[in-house]
Amino acid sequence: MDTVPDVLRAQLAAAAAAHTPYEELEQGIRGKVSGSLYRQALLLHSFRERARYDTEFHGSSMGLVDEQDYYNQMIEWLRQSLSLYPHQLSDVVAGRLRISPFDYYSSMLVEVIRSDSAYDSLPNWTAADCKRVIGVGRNEYINMMNEYRSKGWLAKQRRKTTVALLPTHPCTDEIQPEWRVCGVTVREDELLTLEDDIAHLVLHLAKQPNSSASISEIGIPAAKALYRLGLVWLDVPVSLQDRIRILPLHNFVMNKDCSGEDRYEMLLYELLVSHDQRSTAEQLAHILGAPRDMVQRAIALYLRLGFASKIDTSEEDNADKDDEDNPALPHPRRIGLLFDSQLPGILMMGNLSNALKAHAITLFEAGKLSDESMEPFLTELSQLPTNPEHADPDDASYLYACALRSALVTLRHNSACTTEGSDGGVDILRVDSLHALGELRKHRVLSHQYSILMSLSPLDPKVWPVATPSSVVHFGPVTAGMHEPWLKLWLYQQCGFGPMSWVYPRGTVLRRLPASLRNVPHCLMHPWGEHQSAHPTGVMLMQLNEALVDGPVAVHALHSEEVVDVALPLTDEGTTNPDQDLAHVLETIRTKVEIGRMMGHMRMVRLKDGWIPLDLVLGLPMHCLHLNSEVLEAIQANQLLTCHLDQSRAVTDQLSTDLDGFIKVHAGYDADTAPFMWSSSEHGDSQLTWPREIMHFDGRRFATETLDG
Repeated sequence: MDTVPDVLRAQLAAAAAAHTPYEELEQGIRGKVSGSLYRQALLLHSFRERARYDTEFHGSSMGLVDEQDYYNQMIEWLRQSLSLYPHQLSDVVAGRLRISPFDYYSSMLVEVIRSDSAYDSLPNWTAADCKRVIGVGRNEYINMMNEYRSKGWLAKQRRKTTVALLPTHPCTDEIQPEWRVCGVTVREDELLTLEDDIAHLVLHLAKQPNSSASISEIGIPAAKALYRLGLVWLDVPVSLQDRIRILPLHNFVMNKDCSGEDRYEMLLYELLVSHDQRSTAEQLAHILGAPRDMVQRAIALYLRLGFASKIDTSEEDNADKDDEDNPALPHPRRIGLLFDSQLPGILMMGNLSNALKAHAITLFEAGKLSDESMEPFLTELSQLPTNPEHADPDDASYLYACALRSALVTLRHNSACTTEGSDGGVDILRVDSLHALGELRKHRVLSHQYSILMSLSPLDPKVWPVATPSSVVHFGPVTAGMHEPWLKLWLYQQCGFGPMSWVYPRGTVLRRLPASLRNVPHCLMHPWGEHQSAHPTGVMLMQLNEALVDGPVAVHALHSEEVVDVALPLTDEGTTNPDQDLAHVLETIRTKVEIGRMMGHMRMVRLKDGWIPLDLVLGLPMHCLHLNSEVLEAIQANQLLTCHLDQSRAVTDQLSTDLDGFIKVHAGYDADTAPFMWSSSEHGDSQLTWPREIMHFDGRRFATETLDG
């Protein structure tokens, strides 16, 4: 199959998914592949789907392979692919074939060690399950690998040398009383070593198809003993009405993901970011458009790994009982704070708190921290020093963490920040994890769970903004243009004043800077897709030309270092600033731009003849505690989250439309031919167009220019 062209491989996969017999394939396909090659495609598809022999693979009717060979081949393929143990097939694999998770992962580790592969070669979920079953994590693996490498050449050729390095029994610490034990095919000699009552139970389970016993009934010690002997397999029951809470992912292994090749593993990630403690398994399946049994299997794996716990429905409020009968029924929505990978990285910093590292892993891998799980996180954040004498006030990670703590304390369950129909909760969501859901499922999740989204700024310029469904108001960048220099350039045009600015297309080579920059001490250089930075004008030419190799760059003249950040939304108090000149300029800007319904901050710079806008950044600022506090106060003063959300949505839509029109005019392209277009086929939310012509803003208006000389 590796030598088959991609197009033909896709056609074979589609035919295999439909269980099309070889004789019924299209003539064009049948002429290119043999019956044996198509048989491989059928088996490969079934192995990837962990399909049952009769009900899903239709093995009896297709007559390709007998049942035992089919499952043996599947297990071998999964093991060589370093895939998760097929827990959903435990009744066959563990029950009849007697291949337990311990046997499966032991054999896998033997081959990985003998191939001298690094621990990182194990995919995340496989590594986590392997650690749970065998007790071999990263440190244990490194120790075993070092011991293996110390052996002589002849010893390494013997498989038993590697087997001797591994544990001899499975771990049993994670077994829970609500799980069930199920029977396996047993031999008489295995029963002779057991006490009569235990032997009777094992024999009963083995002889009765689909029978099981509750661990709470037989006792955890007995269940552990039988499991260690391999005489039972463990079932984790999950019903469609079960609800779960995601716990801190303490034992998650950060190696590598499946790169989209395993549909079940992709669901494991998708369910982490889309789960909702108020939603049942059936509702989650509806939102994700996934098979219900696959969602149940994913939840069961979370429970096995200790990544989740069931919510006792008897303790839940019965007010929402009706929505169990209708998976599509909406329930109270809340605020979602959007973050990028910067936040987990900050929390992993050792100078904050070791306890925050577990939350960092949860935020990065799960992509979400729900309001119901927020208290332990806030407790850890509250341990950060608030006295500048005990912390570096210029430490970016410290400022971000403190700003996040302030935002969560202010926004959660605060009537001044709670819109009608909301439960007052606040979730934290990772942007890339949302995008991984795909456009349709992302919109379903957002519509179902949130009424308001707020981006934590500054977001990484390479992160794709989140476009939202019409029922959700997003305070932050919703298109790529709002995330790039285009936004501030549009602001200059709208206001009719701003700093002298130049925009240079990618590939431009400058021999000298513009003459009007000779008396300017500093310039702000802002490449597309990168953070902006200030440079002394006299030494900026080399850096500018280097940046222009990779993409366009906007350059802004900085005549003064006197800058001030104005919190948005702009309040009435903001226009009564003690600096009357600044207050007057802000009032003028408010007549041209709806900064009273935006969230973020506007950076102003003072020139000889007054204040002008330098930058406009959308989202809740996290780089400055004072600014963060001012924005949170302005949100409450303007009732931004409680009243007239439809107006805020209209302001965002109008900004998106106006900015798109501005880009089309000044980027030098038309709708049919758009050179230097950077679009994202993965996200598909919007398009970002790079400028093709040199643009100059003289402080009042834009014009195109050509290079001198």
